[in-house]
Amino acid sequence: MSETVAIVGMGAVLPGINGADDLWEHLMSGEPPFRVDPDRCPPETFGATHSGGNSDRADVLAGGVISDEAGREHARTGDADSRAAPQQAVRWLREAAAQALRGVRTSSDDDCTSVIGAISEGDHLLDEGLVRQQLRSWTAQEYDADTAERVAAVFDQHYPNAREPSRGLAFHTCRDALRDLLPPGTHHLVVDSACSASLHAIDLAVKEIRRGQDLAICGGVYSVTPRYQVLFSALKGLSESGRVRSLGPEADGTLFSDGAGVVVLKRHEKALRDGDPVLGTIAGFGAASNGKTAVNAPHPAAQRRAVENALDSSGLVGRDIDWVIAHATGTPAGDEAELGMLRSLTPRRGWVLTSNKQLIGHTGPAAGIISTIHALLAMRHGRIPPQRPDDCHPATGDELEPLEVPRTERQWSARDSHPRTAAVMAFGFGGTNTCLLLRDRPSHHGGDAPATESDPLVVIDWTAHLPGAPTTDRLQHWLTGGSRTWADSFGPSYPAPGPHVIPLTPRALRAVDREQLMTASCVQRLSTELPEELRTRTGIVGACHGPSRTSCGNVLRCYLDDLSAKMRHDAVAEGVLNRFGEHVRTVVPATSSASVSGLMSNIGFGRAATQFGTGGFTLRLEAGRDTSLAALTTALRAVSDHDIDVGLVLAVSGHAPGPVAAALLGPDANPAEGAFGLAVARRSVAEHHRLPVLGRLALSEANHGDATEPVPDDRAYLGAEGIIAALRGLVRSDGAATTVSPVASRAAPSLLVTPPTTPKGDTTT
Repeated sequence: MSETVAIVGMGAVLPGINGADDLWEHLMSGEPPFRVDPDRCPPETFGATHSGGNSDRADVLAGGVISDEAGREHARTGDADSRAAPQQAVRWLREAAAQALRGVRTSSDDDCTSVIGAISEGDHLLDEGLVRQQLRSWTAQEYDADTAERVAAVFDQHYPNAREPSRGLAFHTCRDALRDLLPPGTHHLVVDSACSASLHAIDLAVKEIRRGQDLAICGGVYSVTPRYQVLFSALKGLSESGRVRSLGPEADGTLFSDGAGVVVLKRHEKALRDGDPVLGTIAGFGAASNGKTAVNAPHPAAQRRAVENALDSSGLVGRDIDWVIAHATGTPAGDEAELGMLRSLTPRRGWVLTSNKQLIGHTGPAAGIISTIHALLAMRHGRIPPQRPDDCHPATGDELEPLEVPRTERQWSARDSHPRTAAVMAFGFGGTNTCLLLRDRPSHHGGDAPATESDPLVVIDWTAHLPGAPTTDRLQHWLTGGSRTWADSFGPSYPAPGPHVIPLTPRALRAVDREQLMTASCVQRLSTELPEELRTRTGIVGACHGPSRTSCGNVLRCYLDDLSAKMRHDAVAEGVLNRFGEHVRTVVPATSSASVSGLMSNIGFGRAATQFGTGGFTLRLEAGRDTSLAALTTALRAVSDHDIDVGLVLAVSGHAPGPVAAALLGPDANPAEGAFGLAVARRSVAEHHRLPVLGRLALSEANHGDATEPVPDDRAYLGAEGIIAALRGLVRSDGAATTVSPVASRAAPSLLVTPPTTPKGDTTT
């Protein structure tokens, strides 16, 4: 587990930047890229200054926009549709990956993993596809077939890339981008923890390398979309000055930028054997969630725990760090909190501190990987770039001491006595805080031994939250093959939980998606009472597949004015759009400061961390039909490696029924609603704290025991199938083991589930 992991390749695509060398030149002498792109975000339909106070418009539309030609060199992704016109995010990520793989020795026999940080709500293709599908569905119900087809035809003229919304799902985007760059058996995983996602991706990829994978590719991708400009404008988080002034008193908000970044990992020994360039090594990683605080506010104590956890994992101390690349988005509250936290940790000799968002913009889930490449480039060139541009005025003097923000470049030459060490910070909306430590040479640290047969991984609790609140007996009857006696859905209006579950006002709750509310209700039903020392060592891994219901509705409101402008030249379409707009504004809440946290599915798991008071990492994963099995695998490995003591896996299925689900998930999709929770620990932890043991779980590369069985009826709890299969294994009465195998990826491990020898009665719900 202590084997050094090396970074052997890197690639980046950003506004005006195509490759690591371009990024270096930009850091040293480039100018900010921020502008309003009238093709991407037309001011007349998305800008607030043209709307007369419309809350569904953005006060700020400026950002960093990659030109449409970027990524064309490697656009082909191996199938006819994507060869014709792969969407922008696919092209950018593919180009960054191709750059990173140049000069790296690979083989078709390599065991590979890709882990990419991305926003699960998707990009332009998904947004426009969701609008298309919902408009088609509504017109088909309200008008005759000829009128519906005419409106659809006019729509398709103006939004030609909206025909396949499923291709805009984050998992499909990342998989398509890497298709035929990596071996066919590559296991693909998407991480959504907002702006900390790509640092989490690096950590998960490191774990795969240390478990025997030959190569891992990890990174992040983000596309500036009109909808997210509207949402973050509602939060008053965007810079009205049109500049990002990180780490300084003039900070007035951030600006987002398109971007994709990728690094390639190998075991250090293998990299040397293969003749690969070693750009740097992974020294440590730390993560922490906010715990019992707001999910949308910076939390310096949690940020500090992330840094301390990174130091603990590496065996380093504060004085070993030379340079910190701050998250520093340019928002006054965020930068002030981060500066205060870093000052409290900085040793007497101080740290050099810089950021890059004032030059590049905030690339969302790709921010951490871009800063990682920033650090690797400084190691290559032996220089730390200054804090630029010149009109950025960072904090100085007593308000900064003992940190130092350099206005000129710093020499950073390799020394035999002291490996160069950089800390990269990334904090995600929703209370996810991460720190990655990089060194220019191997750093050996033993760490904790993984769980073994003498200290196996055990289930300490499980629950399910379903329509009609079925009893334990009814749940177990269904899990063992009996009929389901509850409805597919909670109904058109989800029964909101009380303030003891989510402490929000009724008005605020109306803006929160039902998946988040279902997750909170599921967590409330978990019976295990964890002592405080375990809560701070508990991590949450969430699983759900595709955008939320609220996300589907929100994108409609955002695009209404753009739809009307583009379709007004057809009298029939214009009349239909007028009625459609009235309908949407009646059923979909207006955009507000609650809209961002209410619709982002990863926030639901951040709320669970707040509700449960956990201090470990919190993240959402997506792996297609294997999503909840991937979440279980991730939690088990983190518990086994002693990163956390308890892993809480939460899987939720809350999709909009009908045509939207069919468009996103396939014509045979028949989704049902439900949330499922499962808590795991090492047996020694369970015994020490007198927690129940409800069965054993173990990861396996080969099948053992009985084969996995499907969900016991014809409804699909999408994003939760793997956890349901594990629960079926836990409630078996014959004591036989069950193997839960991946559906789509043969490279992913299977899960061996062994039920308890003595039934535990009602302690499971």
